[in-house]
Amino acid sequence: MDIFLAAFDEVPDPRADNARHDLCELLVVGFVAVLCFATNCAEMAAFGRAKEHVFRGFLKLRHAIPSHDTDPTVFRMIDPKALERAAFQQTQRHRNSPGTSGRIPIPIERDAPWMRPSGGCWPGSRPCLATVM
Repeated sequence: MDIFLAAFDEVPDPRADNARHDLCELLVVGFVAVLCFATNCAEMAAFGRAKEHVFRGFLKLRHAIPSHDTDPTVFRMIDPKALERAAFQQTQRHRNSPGTSGRIPIPIERDAPWMRPSGGCWPGSRPCLATVM
């Protein structure tokens, strides 16, 4: 997850200095939720709350997981070109690093027990992305 933390850290935060949630953390939670097939901000927030104990392993989350009301407000404010540029630059840095295969490993499987909703398996369960080209 370090590669995504580094990429998202480069995205300018358009919010006021007194923003409650760290932008990088908000983007990481949203990104992982989407990788696990969340389709809207309510599902992202629900996923984040259900897996908060996992996210706390690598995020600070000073104010817990952002709510479904916070996500769309912040996402609308982010400059999409800046987000794309930051992700692309981080991907290029990784690809040009010695000892890499040119792929970015994402150690997340949709069938991993910690990624399942608390009610059981995901419908039509299949592995999630393994690498990003």
